[in-house]
Amino acid sequence: MELQIDRMKSQDEAIKSLKEEINSITNQTSAIKGQIDNTKRDFVAILGIFAVIFMAFDSGLKINLAIFDKKGLDGLIALCLFMFASFFTLILLHSLYRFVKDIANSNQNPNKTDSKEYKVSIVLLIVIFIAVAVVVGVKTYKN
Repeated sequence: MELQIDRMKSQDEAIKSLKEEINSITNQTSAIKGQIDNTKRDFVAILGIFAVIFMAFDSGLKINLAIFDKKGLDGLIALCLFMFASFFTLILLHSLYRFVKDIANSNQNPNKTDSKEYKVSIVLLIVIFIAVAVVVGVKTYKN
């Protein structure tokens, strides 16, 4: 009888050690899954940043080349349009960068947006557009 009790105690200890080992392996597995998710998110963010940079500069160059290709434009108007296109490209690049950065930091609060930066970008774009419109209007009114 005592032999069976000792055997049951040793089996209970073996079962407890197996449970602890299973819990340890489960914790390690979940930690590795978290690291894999972080690596995927970083990889997507890096690719997104490079794609954003390429798209913004490519579209900016196309717009600027199209502006300077027009032969009938006055130099000041062409310069204002060039500035408008350049700032538009810069704002586009910044907005896309912020979007990719928000995706990369998705483990933080997803509803948190830095609306001040977006408002400044929109106001800057409107001011530039109005300045270009005024310059073009003054030039056309003089002629």
